[in-house]
Amino acid sequence: MHFFWLFFSFLLLAVSGSQNPLLGQQSRFVTNMLEYKPAPGQFINTPFGYPSSAQSLIGGVSGTLSLGAFGGYVVVGFDHTIENHPDNPYGVDFTVFGNASPNSSEPAAVYVMKDVNQNQWPDDIWYLLAGSDYYFSTSSNPYQVTYTNPSSLSAADVPWTDNFGNSGMIAANSFHTQPYYPLNDSFPEISYQQYSLKGLLVQPRMDSSNPAFVAVHVCPFGFADNSPRNFNSTGWEPNNPYTSDIEGSGGDGFDISWAVDSEGISVDLDGIDFIKIQTAVNESAGWLGELSSEIMGVVDIAPDATITGTQQLLVIEPIFRSIKIDETINLRIYYFVSGKSVENPSVIFSLNQNELAAITESGEMQALKPGQVTVYARLSSDDSIMDSLEISIENPIYVPETLEKEANFFPNPAREFIQFSENQWVGELQLINILGQRWVLKQESSNRFSLSEIPSGLYTIYYQVNGFVKSTKLIKN
Repeated sequence: MHFFWLFFSFLLLAVSGSQNPLLGQQSRFVTNMLEYKPAPGQFINTPFGYPSSAQSLIGGVSGTLSLGAFGGYVVVGFDHTIENHPDNPYGVDFTVFGNASPNSSEPAAVYVMKDVNQNQWPDDIWYLLAGSDYYFSTSSNPYQVTYTNPSSLSAADVPWTDNFGNSGMIAANSFHTQPYYPLNDSFPEISYQQYSLKGLLVQPRMDSSNPAFVAVHVCPFGFADNSPRNFNSTGWEPNNPYTSDIEGSGGDGFDISWAVDSEGISVDLDGIDFIKIQTAVNESAGWLGELSSEIMGVVDIAPDATITGTQQLLVIEPIFRSIKIDETINLRIYYFVSGKSVENPSVIFSLNQNELAAITESGEMQALKPGQVTVYARLSSDDSIMDSLEISIENPIYVPETLEKEANFFPNPAREFIQFSENQWVGELQLINILGQRWVLKQESSNRFSLSEIPSGLYTIYYQVNGFVKSTKLIKN
């Protein structure tokens, strides 16, 4: 998270008392700090990322705890069971407060556990509260990252690898000069050499047009450190997770009824005793450093059947931000009722500029002319339930024709390798999928390249012939 937001959050004071009058003498806030295992990050080994920092979540919402990069987590408990109450506003059973702002969101996944064996320790089964992006095709679950200690006494890039064969760095920056890998003195349970963290990964929506290069509002609902707090509120009425407005006390409201098991099957819980909050993105915000979730506190919500609002939400998955003229894409639509996905919703599509693109009833869109086009999706049975997505249509890059033949790659579809028949290729051989993810293929011989580390899917191959960039399609089985 960006340092000025953390500084602002650190100055906040708790509001209201610690007791909920409808809960008797029970506290509405966290009472037990059970585990804090951060990922590396620019705020780890600082006052925002020590084991003692986790204690700031107890008794209010004025704490500021950094979870670090992907997979970092904290586990908290209460002095009572949080009930999955049918009269809770919008179905929200508890609210998690982070330090998100309208243009800075670093989503964390939230897991819950019931103390089935009644030993007051989180050693039963964790269930994920499945938010909107859990259902997206760009999300991965389980996703695992392994961090390696650079063994530096000051800030240094922390290498990582994931379970999909990708690698990268938690980059050091000039704002924070301490080691980013958790120090063994403070976190003896974390291996000095390397350690792995596993959980749900979602893809943030980055705005690269901003010089600060920060994340915009990422997830429609179901993630912590995603929605701003409403500092004008004097009570604890929850924010409606199914609207874009900041209502009540703001923050991110969670319904225990969203719980799913490791297979994605819905789980019926009447209450929970433990909450785990875990960074769900693996992304850099440029010079501002890695995206890392920050948590200020958790509040139990009291029943109030008089507070009502919509619990329906339509979402266009934001896979496509820019396309080329004559390119065709298929939009993915999700319809949620009380936070649960409804299959095959009946939706009406429209465009704000029909001369730029055409769209079918099924959501297949073809780009016709360059420009900015907005796609609208409305629920057929209620056109007030809608979503929109801006897409940039661009001219294809002009590539001069060459008298030489294009390289002929085979086999296609391919499984273990591809090779080409013409001795014309120079430079790197790159693959790019429909999400814009890029791979550089490993060369096995002069004209043969390995696909062993490439996931199955449809790709565009980019290569050169006599200095001219060429491309072709490839299917990897």
